[in-house]
Amino acid sequence: IDPAMIERARLNLAFYQLHADLKVLDINEWNEQVPYFVTDVPYGRSTKTVDRDKLYAAVMRAIKRNVTKRAVIIFPHYSKYKDAIHAAGLHIAREYDEVVHATLTRKIVVIDLE
Repeated sequence: IDPAMIERARLNLAFYQLHADLKVLDINEWNEQVPYFVTDVPYGRSTKTVDRDKLYAAVMRAIKRNVTKRAVIIFPHYSKYKDAIHAAGLHIAREYDEVVHATLTRKIVVIDLE
């Protein structure tokens, strides 16, 4: 994760007078129980070369391992996000679409773990 993204997130949280613990770490090394987890996974032209399917699978495994109540993940519509979710033994509670432009719709996926 680019530390500049964390700083932007801190600015957004401050603007909306919200609090969250933000961390920069490798998802495969995350081993800390938390009640809630929110992420907008990497995709698009600004994403460095990465195997997105492997990354999304790793995120789902980490959610299964660490999140106790609810996770919200934003995926691009064209990804195989449902395969990653189901492979980790998770289930979609709700799903919302956000149309960004003609070639991109964000899938906002809610996973309940309790």
